[in-house]
Amino acid sequence: MALRPLRQFHELDGIYTSDTLDLDPDIRLYHDIGQKILENQSVAERYDYNCTLSDIMPAFWLLKDQLKLVVLGDSRGEKGVLAKLFFGQKNHTTPMAYNLSVSGAPLELQETVVNKYLLKLPKLEWVVYQASPRVVNIHHENSTNKRLLRSRGFAFDRANSDTLWQPSKRQNVTVLELTSIPYVADYWQKNPWGSESDDDVWDNPKTKKKWKQRWKISEKRWNRLESMITALNEKGIRVLLYLSPIHPIIRDLPVVDDDGTTKKGYQELVGRLKELEGQYSNLVFIDLLQGGNHGFGREMFRDLDHLNEAGATKLTRALEEIRQWYQ
Repeated sequence: MALRPLRQFHELDGIYTSDTLDLDPDIRLYHDIGQKILENQSVAERYDYNCTLSDIMPAFWLLKDQLKLVVLGDSRGEKGVLAKLFFGQKNHTTPMAYNLSVSGAPLELQETVVNKYLLKLPKLEWVVYQASPRVVNIHHENSTNKRLLRSRGFAFDRANSDTLWQPSKRQNVTVLELTSIPYVADYWQKNPWGSESDDDVWDNPKTKKKWKQRWKISEKRWNRLESMITALNEKGIRVLLYLSPIHPIIRDLPVVDDDGTTKKGYQELVGRLKELEGQYSNLVFIDLLQGGNHGFGREMFRDLDHLNEAGATKLTRALEEIRQWYQ
């Protein structure tokens, strides 16, 4: 290829441009290759995290530079917190809050999400952490974190970290833009703002006659919890940690949840979390479990330990009031 003077070509008397399209400020005039998929991978393979993160990470990567709040927890947080309800009306059109709760997530997975993803978010101010007693219970085991670490999605993120975490030059992404991207729209329809809810009601609640009563705090896991809060504190990120409500039927049982947490163990946990709150300036602790005496009616539960949409709406609004109080 060579450059030559235009006047060398006598056949060309002049050059002009023509554009009959109206300029639309909402239509981008460039192509963002920051999230380019490897040529030998499908979209499904790239976002395969071996857990429910597969459904919510496609939108997360597009929103990473604008998120101010992230919800972290297990399925109780996934179904119990409607991230859309934080930050008022602006969040309805331009997401600033997102739910990264993972069904069945142990503390190890939540720590991985914090260290590998949340600490890198440039505008993150709050982590709403839905904590189940089982995350520090030595008797509870879950392999979800191991599956995540072995997943193709996690491997891709690690191998392409420098590119993926480059600051975006574009303006904040809107819901309209998210839903215009085929591989994101399908997930967003199912999990808007990362949350999952429905209006089912547990019409005929029944529980086991006998419950295994198993409770002992794992000091190793407790240290993980402290380490996670410390890491967020060092970044100036506040943590709103809450114990999620369980169906009121639990009041008549010798345990406070379906994991076999004893009432004595529950009291021990609450005591230690209150002590932890006193040690960290960035930590706010709220007990919404209350042994079943929490003000969430039976009509607000879809099963023993998951809120339906009405319950999730009440819970999220309560959390938002608390967040605003400490803002």
